[in-house]
Amino acid sequence: MADNGPVFYDLQLHKGLTVNGVEVACPGCGATEELTVFGHQGGPATFMCACRNQFQTPHMDPVELMALLISQPGAGLEVRPGSSG
Repeated sequence: MADNGPVFYDLQLHKGLTVNGVEVACPGCGATEELTVFGHQGGPATFMCACRNQFQTPHMDPVELMALLISQPGAGLEVRPGSSG
């Protein structure tokens, strides 16, 4: 079986997310719910709001956050593994 590289994840946050005691919010529009988080396994987590603003949270290393979200999805988090790339 060929190695296609790291798995790409697309996660939908239906509820707010608190990271190290701080609620994640879009710096552009202030949205805290219905955020999409995407990235490759082993890579950084990038957030996107409904306005399509993309950002990373300064409250936790984005690579560590992606690993945590993949391994411990909580309430209101839909994990959709995609293909590599």
